[in-house]
Amino acid sequence: MHMKVESQDNQWIAPAAVTSGPTLDVSVMVSAKQLRIIPVRETATRLNVGRSTLYAWLDQKSPSYKPDLPKPVHLGKSTGFIEHEIDDFIRCLMQARGGDVGA
Repeated sequence: MHMKVESQDNQWIAPAAVTSGPTLDVSVMVSAKQLRIIPVRETATRLNVGRSTLYAWLDQKSPSYKPDLPKPVHLGKSTGFIEHEIDDFIRCLMQARGGDVGA
């Protein structure tokens, strides 16, 4: 059984729990974080890099490889990143440089 759930801003969200019956409870989210998949282009924009740089950071053979960068998820022909994982990655970069992480 495949179910699609859209948020108010028409972005896809992944429910944490899907029951086998006809009901779907989207009120339960993993660690109280909404799971949203953001496209590669938006991820690159958030990191202030180009898409080719983002892919270089993901490539283990690249001298620019960043092992801490979250891995992308693939949905059919689309590729994206889990939003809160990218946010956490940015927070770790801020922490590593001694900056204020905030909430």
